[in-house]
Amino acid sequence: MVISRSAEFTGLFNKEIQARRIDKKYVAVVSGWDPIKNQNHKVGAWTHFYVKRSSLDGGQHDVFDSLSAGQSRLVEYQTDFDKMRFTASRLQQHPYTVPVQLVVTKATKANQNSNALRGFHPATIKRMLGQAAAENAPLFELHIDLITGKTHQIRAQLWAEGLSIVGDWLYSSHNLPSPDTFALCCTELGWTCPITGVALKFSVS
Repeated sequence: MVISRSAEFTGLFNKEIQARRIDKKYVAVVSGWDPIKNQNHKVGAWTHFYVKRSSLDGGQHDVFDSLSAGQSRLVEYQTDFDKMRFTASRLQQHPYTVPVQLVVTKATKANQNSNALRGFHPATIKRMLGQAAAENAPLFELHIDLITGKTHQIRAQLWAEGLSIVGDWLYSSHNLPSPDTFALCCTELGWTCPITGVALKFSVS
């Protein structure tokens, strides 16, 4: 979170965001990562499409319901949770869509030292990692550079590929150790101050 102390900075900083000049790096611990079975599970750039919320249904959260390759449909909400959830698709299946992009820069087996797991109790982390290993379905730590910045973007893009962030109850996680946190952490923010021209970087170590 960036807190502004002046209206001038707020306006200029928002322009930097719109121009995609803010460097945003995240780490997430997920279940379901299997590059052998799923060719989309790979390091590199990922592009999906959102429906423009302001374009349809009076600005409500319209979503895609995937049917099969090359098909989708706009669906009505069945629950309050559905109203909160966004769905992304790799195909531009409707004219009212906007592209969202991220880059997975690294994927490694998760361990207790992951920044994304810092909100969990150590005993809980040990139990989760042990259970995942016993089931031959290890948890993976993904390092992500966020290119665009839409609501729930990382969560929705991972969900679109069958990946579930540990603890993320909204996006169908089977690992629910706490209702108060999930394993997604912003590890670095960087930008050049639009007023002073000084390059700034803030990171979590």
